[in-house]
Amino acid sequence: MRYLVVVTILWAFSFSLIGQYLAGKVDSDFAVLIRVLIALAIFLPFTAWRKLPSALIRGFWLAGALQFGVTY
Repeated sequence: MRYLVVVTILWAFSFSLIGQYLAGKVDSDFAVLIRVLIALAIFLPFTAWRKLPSALIRGFWLAGALQFGVTY
């Protein structure tokens, strides 16, 4: 739960940084891609995929893709 709170705060803070410092200077799609790649690089080592069934992992990826697609 602690990780979720930290990620939520960082994610929300990054929106204001992008809006204030990068708007008009960097393509918005590129900024989103960089945000997602940085988050992936930071949090991928904390995952424990080997202990979960493959159907559950596919469901997580599908839910994440749908959330990402609906958001953007």
